[in-house]
Amino acid sequence: MKKQRIRFTAILLLLALAVTGLPAAWAAGNLARAGNIDLTLNGTPLKLGAYNIGGNNYVKLRDVAQLLVGTGKQFSIAWNGEAQRIDLTSGASYLPVGGELFPLAAGDQYAAPSSASVWLDGAEAALTAYTINGNNFFKLRDLGAALNFYVGWDGVTNTVIVDTSKSYEAEELPAAVNQSAMAQAMLAVLPPALDDLYGDACLADVDGDGVVELIVACEPAAYLYDWQNGQLTSKEIGTLAGGYFLWYLCQNTATGERGLQFESVGGGDFGGGDTTYYYSAYEVHIGDRTYFNDEGVKTGEYYYIGDYENEVTKADYLAIRSQHQTLERISGGWWDLDAQLAVIRAGLEVMRDGKALNEISDEGLLALAKIAAKEIPSMVFELDTGSIVPKDTNDYILVNLWGDFGEVHAYRVPGCTTAAEVEAAVNNIWHQKFSRRYPVSYTASVIEYSGQPGDYMGGDLLRYNGALYVVENYGIGDGGFEWTVDRMISRTADEALFHGHDYWNEYGEEITLALIYEDGVWKYTEFQ
Repeated sequence: MKKQRIRFTAILLLLALAVTGLPAAWAAGNLARAGNIDLTLNGTPLKLGAYNIGGNNYVKLRDVAQLLVGTGKQFSIAWNGEAQRIDLTSGASYLPVGGELFPLAAGDQYAAPSSASVWLDGAEAALTAYTINGNNFFKLRDLGAALNFYVGWDGVTNTVIVDTSKSYEAEELPAAVNQSAMAQAMLAVLPPALDDLYGDACLADVDGDGVVELIVACEPAAYLYDWQNGQLTSKEIGTLAGGYFLWYLCQNTATGERGLQFESVGGGDFGGGDTTYYYSAYEVHIGDRTYFNDEGVKTGEYYYIGDYENEVTKADYLAIRSQHQTLERISGGWWDLDAQLAVIRAGLEVMRDGKALNEISDEGLLALAKIAAKEIPSMVFELDTGSIVPKDTNDYILVNLWGDFGEVHAYRVPGCTTAAEVEAAVNNIWHQKFSRRYPVSYTASVIEYSGQPGDYMGGDLLRYNGALYVVENYGIGDGGFEWTVDRMISRTADEALFHGHDYWNEYGEEITLALIYEDGVWKYTEFQ
């Protein structure tokens, strides 16, 4: 089962590089949303602060240590500076350092994968951790497994149960998925081509269960293909008519369920559009309209939930929208639809045949290189303009510019309070797509913002009321040259070299592009 999950993850990462305009963290970092989980500790009810990251709840290590003081599963925490690791000692009393069990910082925060290893009683422990605002957060069930205390779930009361008098019991896993059969079934429904107007396709783990789903948009509708009980099922997830369409992963913040968000924007004499959140057993539909007269002056607004005729207030509309957190964009066929489809097909073939991703076909790797050649200039532009900086688009201030430029948005940078923390976040985001052989070139500087007009540029970091904000890029410049890749030059187990040229001139400037097999996926490099 573990090997299957690893291969699923690698497939998802490969296709995330290929079929989304930006990786998940490019626009928002590894976002962590603060909340509380209901918990009973040896029968005593309480609430414990937790951050939801990618559909899983992570708790502060020192909070758990404080809760377990005086129980048979108490443990101490020490920082081993020489070895750059966290040392845990089971049975030892925990010494508080201050801040334990305090409320978590509200809103979205930036979560960086922890670089520190964790050792328990002198042996390294395999624990997934994130660092948020200087604290380390872990899955409670992982800590229960390592320290051998019971972690359960009461589905009736939606309560986590912790019992230190009982031993850890492994979570019952779903039956293993027949990846080969699933991939073969998805290949059978994958269209041979996508139309330029409405076409799109991607693979994504929509419900967060570690198994991919296939999304295909092909006029007149889009469909979600899901492997259930040994069969491929399908469900319509949006009618393709007018405007343009976007798909995101989403999460119901009230229930923790993960799903798919479909956005239909524009398509008439109005601003706004329709949004539908699809979950396994239900869906939620909302929409907004902003109307203008011939002179471009706004004449009215309209909001609804469910049917268009069911008008609601703006506050009611925003309340429903805020309950469904947008996680990451998963559509993005604007790069090259043919190449996108080829990468998906090659990824499914790898899954069907039980191969590693460095065994992907030459055709699939060439298609990925074609997408890279078009995407890299935009990624470099995002870096140069500071748009790569993680941002919470629901938390912003309006910044006044000099002259007649008016106001632009500046979005809060979650989890970062210093320039060094922003640089570390950007470095983490960059290397999700780029090989570590090519260090990121980004320097952050902070401007104190008093609320007065100033000569601000997209990407400038502003400190306002103690928080950092990044100014949006309001239309300055573009990604520059467009390139295309026409053939593979050579290939080894961990590197493939391609030849390319100016997209608009077959006989113009030539380039070479290498893809590097690193961390189980193919990553980008700079043009040569």
